[in-house]
Amino acid sequence: MPPSKLPKIDDLLKEHADKINGVRKGLEAKGLKLSEEYDDIWILRFVLSHKKEPEATKAAEFALDWRAKNAELIQAVKDGKAPWDFFEHIEKYMCADIHSKRTLDGEPVFMVRAGISNPKEVMNRVTHEQMMFKLLHTRERLFQICDKETRERRELVKALTLNDLNHVSLMGGTDRRFMKALTDASKVAEELYPQLLGRAIIINVPSFFSTLFGLFKSLLSKKTLEKMVVCPGKTLEQDISKCPYVRTKFALEDLPSQLGGKCKCLETTGCVGKIPNDQQTMIGGVGEDGKTRVTVAARDKHTAVYVVNVGDVATWEIEVEDHSVELTVTLKDENDQETTIMDTSKVKQSVDQKTMPTSGVLCFTFDNSFSLLTEKKVKYSVLVMPVSATAAEDRNI
Repeated sequence: MPPSKLPKIDDLLKEHADKINGVRKGLEAKGLKLSEEYDDIWILRFVLSHKKEPEATKAAEFALDWRAKNAELIQAVKDGKAPWDFFEHIEKYMCADIHSKRTLDGEPVFMVRAGISNPKEVMNRVTHEQMMFKLLHTRERLFQICDKETRERRELVKALTLNDLNHVSLMGGTDRRFMKALTDASKVAEELYPQLLGRAIIINVPSFFSTLFGLFKSLLSKKTLEKMVVCPGKTLEQDISKCPYVRTKFALEDLPSQLGGKCKCLETTGCVGKIPNDQQTMIGGVGEDGKTRVTVAARDKHTAVYVVNVGDVATWEIEVEDHSVELTVTLKDENDQETTIMDTSKVKQSVDQKTMPTSGVLCFTFDNSFSLLTEKKVKYSVLVMPVSATAAEDRNI
């Protein structure tokens, strides 16, 4: 790994010593006693983000008050726990999480696959306050990582966000309730976590990006907009080198495969939110009957994917409400070699069971490209049973 280009923390502490001392005295004058964790390094981030000392002091005071009121959240992050039931709803339908790999400078990366996330399903299940809480919980996770490594490495470590817009739909990819929660949480986070975000990278922008960006640009702060980087090119069709910024920040072996890298994270199902890298369609809602419902547009197709191991038994039940679709079932191994599990056939209903000949990603493709005008509504359920009955569990994604 090449030498880090991050600023040295001791140089920054020396350069801003007077201002740091001024902020500390300002907080103490308000009767605030700073514990060991809120030391010069913690204050430094506020000093770097605010030109004037009173502004830095006010922001630090706000952060201390919030952290005192949200001690349970902070301790849960320290303990690596998330004891809130509503987190399950959010994590089930949102493909977003901290990547297990780092940048070439060792920075943590928060990745979002907006095109397959389903904010509407999330907001049908959680409140505005719960969504804000989860978003701030994620920021706290990133902050604790950056703070710990800043102290250990003696470098100012910040986080990167990488938002993949592949498969984003102008009509289906946004939800006003979610955008409101995201905007409100971002405003609070900007005060709580200064100098946390290094860059916000947007990749695989669709042709209508300018329209989509216009919907929420006015909701973002000037500081956030200044940190945004929009990468050219499409990683599913072109080389990742089309985005020079990503190329200079990541090693190919650490970049997820859906972004043109070599990392597949099969040990955790996928690199982002335990969703397989090969998944290309929005995470669907599940009805009371346990079946996932999707609408396949005319001249389009939908692919559902499941991670399997050799010897696993996959059982599926598929039903098309009207007419039919062409169904193909394939298994793609870690070398991207495909094995046909079920030949392409036009079906209205399919119930079957197959034993997996190898480990990899099991793909169910519902193809409606032969239909010029008629969309098809499909209901399906897939149960993957491991070889060992004692370890049996549903890996349905």
